[in-house]
Amino acid sequence: MKIILFTDTHFTNNNTDHNNKLKDFFNTMIKYATDNNINTAIFCGDAFENKKMINIGAFDDCYSAFLKLSLQVDTHAIGGNHDNITINSNQYSLKPFKAIMSVYLKPKTVTLDGKSFLFLPFGFNLEDYYTTQDYVI
Repeated sequence: MKIILFTDTHFTNNNTDHNNKLKDFFNTMIKYATDNNINTAIFCGDAFENKKMINIGAFDDCYSAFLKLSLQVDTHAIGGNHDNITINSNQYSLKPFKAIMSVYLKPKTVTLDGKSFLFLPFGFNLEDYYTTQDYVI
């Protein structure tokens, strides 16, 4: 089983150069997955830099990049601390992404290629959820 694992993209509101580099990164990642027969990508959180205010440009850059990726590989995302708008709330910037990929905002065990993965978003305690998963992300 081959998986692309990446994290902390931190798409920004005011740095077009950073966001353009991230779009290039996504294109490179997609090409790498295609060239190497990789069918799964797991994003480990922190899609946006500013979790309290995300402008439409940053959201569009991020959403478009993940959409392009999810059209090529089975894509999973875990909520990170920058994705949780308010600590200990159910307000996540990744909620709209559920339309294009699997998004885990609460702990969940998922089977990928016969292996069990515990997807554990920011703010949850591993000891409360861990049992016999092959991998914890």
